[in-house]
Amino acid sequence: MTDLLTFGRWTMGVGDVCFKPRVDNYEAARRAKEAGFSHLDLHSYWDDGDESRLAVPIGNRIVNTGDPDRELSEVVADGDKLAAWPRARDGWGYVPPPDMPGAWEHTVAELRRAPKSVVEPWAGSVCSTNEVTKQLIEEVPGLRLIVDVGHLVYKDEDPFELLPYADIIQLRDCAPGQQQLHVGDGVMDFERLKTELERLDYQGAITIEYFDLHWVGYPLDTPWEWSLDLAHYLDAL
Repeated sequence: MTDLLTFGRWTMGVGDVCFKPRVDNYEAARRAKEAGFSHLDLHSYWDDGDESRLAVPIGNRIVNTGDPDRELSEVVADGDKLAAWPRARDGWGYVPPPDMPGAWEHTVAELRRAPKSVVEPWAGSVCSTNEVTKQLIEEVPGLRLIVDVGHLVYKDEDPFELLPYADIIQLRDCAPGQQQLHVGDGVMDFERLKTELERLDYQGAITIEYFDLHWVGYPLDTPWEWSLDLAHYLDAL
């Protein structure tokens, strides 16, 4: 049996987007377990799957498009965007829409309707800076976050500033203007992160997330290999 990968006192999961080529979620969960990950985060449509058959439990689930043949990132890449954006759902991860007319009002209304959503600020969204994200938390008191360090550092924002609001933290190495870099090639201070999470007595989840989303400008040939490299580096800290 493979020992679980840990980052300090936290086990680590991995995202379904880390596999290239993409595999179905049963296979992704099998590989995740084999590698030592504790959970699988889902970004894909999977409303009709049998979770009891997964080799590891689902960690976070991002609300999807409702179309098994269309990912949320494909909505960003085409012309529908706000009109096709999925509804927020209590207890699920919510990716706010791109920064465009009406997006702020749309996001606030969705999250007031489902205030137990867990929101992921991302680089191209209406919530792409710490300042705007904090404004959103003021609009929806108690709102919790998915803190994806790559999205924030890419925008030259400090991910440590949002850690007190985090229920889920997604990790990869990165730098301003660089969404994802191999561990050691970016600016992310993982030792400082571990210390800060211990200070905060962080109770949430840790997920490794590299991805190939070339259709929205984030290509990567080896997301799974880079995910493993980062996980093993963190496990040794």
